[in-house]
Amino acid sequence: VPEDGINSLKDALTKAPLFMEYANSPQYKPLSKFAEDLDGLPKAWSTHAGGVIIGQRPLVECVPLRRDKDGVLVLEYEKKRAEKNGFVKMDLLSISNLDIINDTIDIIKKNKKTVKREDIEGYDNNDEETYKLISSGDTFGVFQLGSSGGAIELSKQMKPKSIEDLAMLTAIIRPNAADIRKEFIEARHSEQQ
Repeated sequence: VPEDGINSLKDALTKAPLFMEYANSPQYKPLSKFAEDLDGLPKAWSTHAGGVIIGQRPLVECVPLRRDKDGVLVLEYEKKRAEKNGFVKMDLLSISNLDIINDTIDIIKKNKKTVKREDIEGYDNNDEETYKLISSGDTFGVFQLGSSGGAIELSKQMKPKSIEDLAMLTAIIRPNAADIRKEFIEARHSEQQ
């Protein structure tokens, strides 16, 4: 349904003039009953990249399951229905940057070097050159900042200068913050002047 503020067929039937005209026309009126029955139903199957369902019994005993295109067993419920039926949904997304760090340590060890904990943890939170790179958008391989054009562009707009700025940046990158990004960036820059 193409108009802002209209989230369902029921809304469209009362708030979208062009849609109302079509829905009430003799040609389409018989279809409206079927459309109302379909409204809100899932439109396609999909598998959550990191969604894991936890139950008290083996899932094959108590919920509908299917195999996805890769042969992985997946639950036929979406999150709300799973939770309503007493299951817990966890999001366990992998972080490729951790693999990169582990691979780097393995390479160092293969070259007969030692890796001390302080070598990994002893970084400088106030390294100006690091913040210059992030502020210029040179963030390839940087967790949460180097994987999408939106994150890179926000890094360039915000120009972080501290670990606190990075925390704000990673928060404002989240999809739920999309509506306030421009206002946030403007307020931040006016505050710095």
